[in-house]
Amino acid sequence: MLRKWRLIGLLAVFVLAFALLPAFAMGAPAITQGVQGIVKDASTGVPIPFAWMRISIDGGEYVYFSAEYDGTYSYATPVSDNIEVDANGMAYEAVNGPIIAVTAGAMTTQDFVLTRDPDFYQPVYRFFNMKGGTHFYTANDAEFIDVYKNNSSVFKYDGIAYWVAIGPDVAPEIGFFGWKNHSTVPLYRFFNVKTGVHFFTTDVAEMNDVKNNHSDLYTYEGVAYNVSGPEWGAPVYRFYNPKRNAHFYSVDSNEVRGKLSNYYHYEGIGFNTGGWEYFAPLPDGANPASVPAPNKGW
Repeated sequence: MLRKWRLIGLLAVFVLAFALLPAFAMGAPAITQGVQGIVKDASTGVPIPFAWMRISIDGGEYVYFSAEYDGTYSYATPVSDNIEVDANGMAYEAVNGPIIAVTAGAMTTQDFVLTRDPDFYQPVYRFFNMKGGTHFYTANDAEFIDVYKNNSSVFKYDGIAYWVAIGPDVAPEIGFFGWKNHSTVPLYRFFNVKTGVHFFTTDVAEMNDVKNNHSDLYTYEGVAYNVSGPEWGAPVYRFYNPKRNAHFYSVDSNEVRGKLSNYYHYEGIGFNTGGWEYFAPLPDGANPASVPAPNKGW
């Protein structure tokens, strides 16, 4: 029960941190004394976007906050020989850092390397192209960081679109946090060289048709990530906008209804998300894609 309440509290802090990120980025004063560092993936060395952090000063209550989009964090503290900083992340195992000392007028560095838990899921990040009026999706942390950092004048970050599997392709089983692992299929990604928009499909026949008959328009980029088979996860609905020659994908029922009344042609269920959406109970009316996936941490 204690673990459950800690998870609920952490989810609330995580959502709040996401909401406040723009304000912090625009108006936060420079920190000159405290702790800082970066949180990276153990296998790839890529920074972990918005890693979860917690800190305790002189044995006091934990304070939770979020790292930046590029895995970096900094936190102002008083001078102390007893600072504990811990790191966690979506689908990662938590790491408790050593007790460190903070000296006057200096930043003490504490980096973290986290290991993915293969039983859990990867967020798919969504951006809105403000010039083209289309959307861009990626589950690749390095690609997310690059777009967020270097293309913010064109791409506005929309948040997490949905979650997909990162674990092995095994039979599903039910656990404390809901479904873990499941049968998966590859999601193939193409790049439209004329519109600059990506196209995704799990249909092997459709993938082969685009590769063989439309190579003048679409460049094949390989498997974007794995998604659930049709019997697991939540449906991701697919739309086509003929005016922009672009597809749109969403799990949000309200967003789906809005697209039906605009310039989009509904094409059915494109694929399915990760299976964790069966974790219950969700808040009344909550969109599963807006709630961070469970982890095995604090």
